Amino acid sequence: MNQEYNTDELKKQFLLRDRLINIISKDGKLRVSFIKNSKTSIDAQQKHVLDYISATYLAQLLAANSMIASFLKGEERISIDISSNNYLKRLYSESNQVGEVRGYAIVNNDIQIDNLTSLDDILSDGFLSVTRILYNNNEPTKGIIEVKSQTIDKILEDYFTQSEQIPSKLILDILSDDDGNIIHSGGILIQALPGADMKEVMELYNYILSKEKITDYFIIEKSLTELLDIFIPFEYDVIKNRQIDFFCRCTKDRFVNTLRSLSLFDIREMRQLKQNELRCHYCNNAYFIEEIDFQNLIDEKQAELN
Repeated sequence: MNQEYNTDELKKQFLLRDRLINIISKDGKLRVSFIKNSKTSIDAQQKHVLDYISATYLAQLLAANSMIASFLKGEERISIDISSNNYLKRLYSESNQVGEVRGYAIVNNDIQIDNLTSLDDILSDGFLSVTRILYNNNEPTKGIIEVKSQTIDKILEDYFTQSEQIPSKLILDILSDDDGNIIHSGGILIQALPGADMKEVMELYNYILSKEKITDYFIIEKSLTELLDIFIPFEYDVIKNRQIDFFCRCTKDRFVNTLRSLSLFDIREMRQLKQNELRCHYCNNAYFIEEIDFQNLIDEKQAELN
């Protein structure tokens, strides 16, 4: 009995973990991406020590980025960069189609969170940049639009309309506790395929909105697979079912390698000033450069000069 219980519990945990599922309608008109990125968003908030607002916007961007990247191939990846002159100075995320996503939020310390009165005070008057690193492309492709909307879903819908001409609708949902800590996060991206238009997209969008919110189903431990039966009123094929994680490939060795581009003078100055902590922008992990690391770098630089 204990073994059976443990097996059932492990299966339950597997089904309820962060996940992304992509489907295509049987008639070939729509593709839809569903994501649960609750733990991913919790990890991001904790790693970067974010307040409720910045954590919410970053969680939504991470969800959207993961869904957009899920249509790529191999280790192709997409980064989304939003700049603003308001409370959120910058939101950045990067994701690939294998389920790895990372990102950060930078707030304007000159603006007090208690003084925010509308969405315009949080995010507006900036630019959105979407960069795609694709196979067989020597250079990344980039699309840039002016930010005229105030929410992540509307900003990205504007991008799809203006830059890619793909009829799209985006639903992003966040649930937090009374202290502003994220509990659940999820989203749905609906896009028209060639031969379809915005009418088909809007019909599904409105049908989904007629149901309970995504996070309401997460609370009662519905898996993404079960949500398909709730939100999709037509026949479809599942084309992807993948786990999602907040994951950064930064390592101490990579940081040490970046120091090799500095001059001998700069490395010696860092050592003298005890500037031995390097912190990753994407995940906020700290790496410490030890004396032996400094000495090895100095020895390498001196050997280059001889």
